[in-house]
Amino acid sequence: MGEMHTQSLTPQARLALVLIVILLLAGPLWYGVSADNWSRLWRDLADRPGGPMTFRYILQPSMAVIAAIHDGLADARSGRSLNFWSRKHEPHERIARLSEALVSTARILLLGLAMDAIYQITVLKTFYPVEAVIVALALAFVPYLVVRGPAAYFAPVRMKETQPPPLPVVDASKPDQASVQYSAHRTGLSTHRTALSEHRTSLSEYRTDLSGERTEMSMRRTGMSFQRTRMSADRTLMSVIRTSLSLIGFGFTIFQFFGKLKEAGTLTHAAAPRNFGISLVLLGIVMLLIGILYHVQFMLGLRRIREAMREEGLIHGESVFPPSLTLITAIALLAIGIFAIADMVFQFGPFG
Repeated sequence: MGEMHTQSLTPQARLALVLIVILLLAGPLWYGVSADNWSRLWRDLADRPGGPMTFRYILQPSMAVIAAIHDGLADARSGRSLNFWSRKHEPHERIARLSEALVSTARILLLGLAMDAIYQITVLKTFYPVEAVIVALALAFVPYLVVRGPAAYFAPVRMKETQPPPLPVVDASKPDQASVQYSAHRTGLSTHRTALSEHRTSLSEYRTDLSGERTEMSMRRTGMSFQRTRMSADRTLMSVIRTSLSLIGFGFTIFQFFGKLKEAGTLTHAAAPRNFGISLVLLGIVMLLIGILYHVQFMLGLRRIREAMREEGLIHGESVFPPSLTLITAIALLAIGIFAIADMVFQFGPFG
């Protein structure tokens, strides 16, 4: 059995186990075993919380607790026993539980060994292997073993363990009594099956309740997705506004710049650059007009779809679509562009 559990270890768990064994053997061989070494060990362990790198005393136990809660919930769903040291556990099953704990905390143990090695080299200017192992196990392995059982116990989906009634021992020389005993055994089995059926029914009701909550959340998320789509359409219109504003502003500037040069007598022929400026302004106006029409068409369609889904009860649709400030800005810029082109072509408008 031990070989089977060892084979099931992940590479990281194997590495953590090998390092722990090597460090536990290297410590006494390196420094020896004496009362002074024991005193130094406990003194160093007591000084660690007040030294640097104290964040690991929160980080590593937190990681171990998360792993323990995850595995505890899995125990609850599978109906496994909660008490790790229960007498009904066979030694091979306890070894299997320890193997699972080692697999779940392997990364945390390796992290703990590395961080304590860095601490010792930085603060103690040496390395004590046994201290590193004790700190890593205390911050990762022990919290995992402590939390996994309670996490499974308080899980809402856990079913109390019930064993089927044992097969009765009957006397073959008394068939009538044996028949009664077997009938009582069948009755016990039926009661056990009924309890299991009731538990499955409870689980089904629990899943149904969760499905209802998930459906409610999905409806609300879908309703909010319409708002996100509306804001995305506003951002698209903003991009059109930026491009149109650049074209209109640049074209108007070119037109005015070369017009002033001609008036000052610097240039005799400024028709080509001024026509180029007019073309840029017209291009900006046309682009902005198309963007506004597309935005309005898209938003009207989005409103119709949202209203239809709300009437069918598929979404809530409680939030309203506010007036689009982006659309108002685009319309105002379109008016400015029209006035600008009127001033450029017909010398009529507020910019003349």
